[in-house]
Amino acid sequence: MLLVDPLNLSIGPCIYGGDAKGIATGLGINIYYIQLGSMVVFLVNRELAAQFILQSGVQVRCYILKPININEFIEAVNRVLLKRSDKSPRSQ
Repeated sequence: MLLVDPLNLSIGPCIYGGDAKGIATGLGINIYYIQLGSMVVFLVNRELAAQFILQSGVQVRCYILKPININEFIEAVNRVLLKRSDKSPRSQ
């Protein structure tokens, strides 16, 4: 349930409606806030679950199941941003 419920709230409305519409209506806020908040909770829970599994000695090969190394993530984002800035037309 740690991973399934936030995933249901964040992606469910896009596929089948989900519970997020009722929560948004009850709170009187936009559904996108519910989806964004639950996606953040999902990503944090995913990291906690991955770290717990890896600490117990399980070896994984799949990239999706490995915890995110924040430094590698920042470097990857910077590489993507630098590639985009190189492709943009430069003012002369």
